[in-house]
Amino acid sequence: RNHWDHLPCRVERNIDRILALLDEKNVHATFFTLGWIAKRYPQIVRNIIDNGHELASHGYSHLRASDQSPGEFQEDITHSKKLLEDLGGHSVIGYRAPSFSIDNRNLWALDTLQEAGYRYSSSIYPIRHDHYGMPDAPRFKFRHRGQSGLVELPATTVNLFGRNFPASGGGYFRLLPYPISRWLMKRVNHVDQQPCIFYFHPWEIDHEQPRQTNIGLKTQFRHYVNLTRTESRIRLLGTHGPHLHGGRVVNSPHGFDTASPAATAQTTITLLDSTKFGKWDAFVESCPEATFFHRAGWKTIIEKTFGHRTHYLMAERNGTIVAVLPLTEIKSLIFGHSLVSNAFCVYGGIAAADDEAREALDTHAQALAQELNVGYLEYRLRRPFHTDWTSRDLYFTFRKPIDPDVEKNMQAIPRKQRAMVRKGIKYGLTSELDNGIDRFFSLFADNVKRHGTPALPRHYFSLLKEVFGKDCEILSVLHDGQLISSVLTFYFRDEVLPYYAGDRESARHLAANDFKYWELMRRSCERGYRMFDYGRSKKGTGQYDFKKNWGFEPAPLSYEYYLVNATSVPEHNPLNPRYGLFIKMWRKLPTPIANSLGPHIVKNLG
Repeated sequence: RNHWDHLPCRVERNIDRILALLDEKNVHATFFTLGWIAKRYPQIVRNIIDNGHELASHGYSHLRASDQSPGEFQEDITHSKKLLEDLGGHSVIGYRAPSFSIDNRNLWALDTLQEAGYRYSSSIYPIRHDHYGMPDAPRFKFRHRGQSGLVELPATTVNLFGRNFPASGGGYFRLLPYPISRWLMKRVNHVDQQPCIFYFHPWEIDHEQPRQTNIGLKTQFRHYVNLTRTESRIRLLGTHGPHLHGGRVVNSPHGFDTASPAATAQTTITLLDSTKFGKWDAFVESCPEATFFHRAGWKTIIEKTFGHRTHYLMAERNGTIVAVLPLTEIKSLIFGHSLVSNAFCVYGGIAAADDEAREALDTHAQALAQELNVGYLEYRLRRPFHTDWTSRDLYFTFRKPIDPDVEKNMQAIPRKQRAMVRKGIKYGLTSELDNGIDRFFSLFADNVKRHGTPALPRHYFSLLKEVFGKDCEILSVLHDGQLISSVLTFYFRDEVLPYYAGDRESARHLAANDFKYWELMRRSCERGYRMFDYGRSKKGTGQYDFKKNWGFEPAPLSYEYYLVNATSVPEHNPLNPRYGLFIKMWRKLPTPIANSLGPHIVKNLG
């Protein structure tokens, strides 16, 4: 750095070329700019602003954030921000750390940026690299420390074979063949349904720059290979611009690091109708945080079975779905008025491709809850979202990977429970798949009555089979040809979810339930499924203990409530003492009466 002032400056003319190129392609960029450069060449800052681009900070003198103390870092980002704002006459809200030098070791830097008045950072690269990288970081936009934290826009990556690979431009764009770079970015658009961040440095279009000889071969390779091709490739990228989702490109020098979140179109919220079931389900299939209970078919099933009004919200940009939220409105004189995601399901809440879409849907859902004047809005989540909402820790979920080797799955079952499985095998139990629901429903209805709870209607299970087809399957267990246990299972991506079950009282003596779930796991293993989801259970119940005894670790579910008219969390579950007498009476009802009355009660519980 002591030599910088004595070297010829090439930044000004490179920036002029970039500004002309962006103007030609009608593209806007963010220029992450060094304070050192801005102080010596203020006209560059004014040209960036005058041409309608965003001015952001790259620190003052290109010191890695990881090489600075907290005090030094704070002084650097504060000094550069004030200098850029004074020269540009505009607020500077964005920052990129030199060499993507924020990672697990110095996440305090994001807090410091927020305290200094920055609103977003683009300083984390979710890859493994010898100089930088945070491979376990989220791949797309996220907030540091919850809803009020600094927005981080990680450099774009593609996940292949369980590993993140760079797809953000820069040196990778120079070194890789152009078709590969373009394919990587298109994959982010179409598979992840995300915009790309694309960046480059002004020196990368300057193939006539003086060559340095006192550097290692690896550095020479990284810095100089394909410099003659960079500008033509960027022009070609401008021609193929749609895969940048609106074309907000970024370029960067050591002096500038112009990179930016690709400009996104306006997010609109609409209601799902039958013409978009396919698009909705395609998004659910591709969205990592979506579940089987986000599928569009639930809308049909809930409306036809229970007559409830549904509000299946989706966020779209340029006709592409970027987030979904299935909501069911339940009105009951006894149990109140609620808006639930998703009723009759263990999981729900917002499934989104990015935080902007998530926040848009969340805001809309809260406004809808107010408009409908419900008691509360409920999200059924596997992970916390609104830590400031009322919540309850009643339910736990049990999930465990399925090993590709059948015998390893058997050995993974704790000894006592494994003995029960072998006991069922010894008794000669067999399993088979059912085409219809009759055998399953007879056991299910009898089972829930013995527990003192109302049964769902037969029609509900018929619709599950009809709507979800091969993704809804019934496995029954027989002893000497007699039906003794049965389970209805959902399949989603590589997951298997046994969801409803029933058995005869003799099943316990014959270890039929252990055998049943082992048979389901065995069949699923052989069919290539890789995750066994035992569903939710309440702590302190027999189901909870049964699943734990199988070696599954309970994970708390986060059921969160936005209270509108209600003053407390509802307690509509059998563990509530107020329902004790009802449960005792229900067990004594004749089965035909229980099956007739049950659907009218359970429809309001959701």
